Amino acid sequence: MYIGVGPESGKRVSDRDAFSYACERCLYGDDQEQMVFMQMSRECDGIEEFADMLVEWFYSGNWIYDASDNKKIGWIIRFSDNSLRSFFGTYADAIKSAREEAAPKGLGFVVN
Repeated sequence: MYIGVGPESGKRVSDRDAFSYACERCLYGDDQEQMVFMQMSRECDGIEEFADMLVEWFYSGNWIYDASDNKKIGWIIRFSDNSLRSFFGTYADAIKSAREEAAPKGLGFVVN
């Protein structure tokens, strides 16, 4: 969980929403934010590296990270072939596990 301070005070962004929130803010942000966003997207080798880099950069200013949101809980992974798998861990670990299983089979997935 990222907790806003200063000009971002009162805002709370979960780990799960951190990337999409940062993307949206950059989309409607000032020219410098948009320039940094585009530069990072060109320099990264893949979307995962880009997501990590964007989240690290975006939340390095007026945000404090609260790791208590990163707790281990049960997740259901639904693959595009309609198979299901349960997973116990953090959301990030569930995504990584699903990606490892889905990629060789060419499947998509959703983690809930």
